[in-house]
Amino acid sequence: MKNIKLFTALFVMLSALSFTSCETEIEPIDPAVLDPILTGCTKPTSFHVSDFVEGNTIILNWVEGGQESSWEIEYGTPGFTLGSGTTLLAEENTISIGGLNPDIAYEFYIRGVCSEEMKSAWVGPLVSMLQV
Repeated sequence: MKNIKLFTALFVMLSALSFTSCETEIEPIDPAVLDPILTGCTKPTSFHVSDFVEGNTIILNWVEGGQESSWEIEYGTPGFTLGSGTTLLAEENTISIGGLNPDIAYEFYIRGVCSEEMKSAWVGPLVSMLQV
């Protein structure tokens, strides 16, 4: 009888520990849920960079993803780091960028802006052709 009480007490203690460990187990979290930039805002497609027109202007156009209210464009010389280039905000799916040097190549990136908290992934780089 003493052994039965000991085994019963041991069983109850082990059961309590396993229930406790289930309650404190951390479930994996999907990083997309935590990062609003990766969710809910579709990136633009068919991103196109024209040749130089009028000597120093390039025209960018794209097909909107669907939910964007505007688009953020960033550009710089090849190899620049996103965040360090020139940034523009477009409210239509085409934009002219003037004042560029036709003897320099430029890289262009674009992303959709659905709200201040929700932006799509970047699309790019597309590289401009040098004027010949």
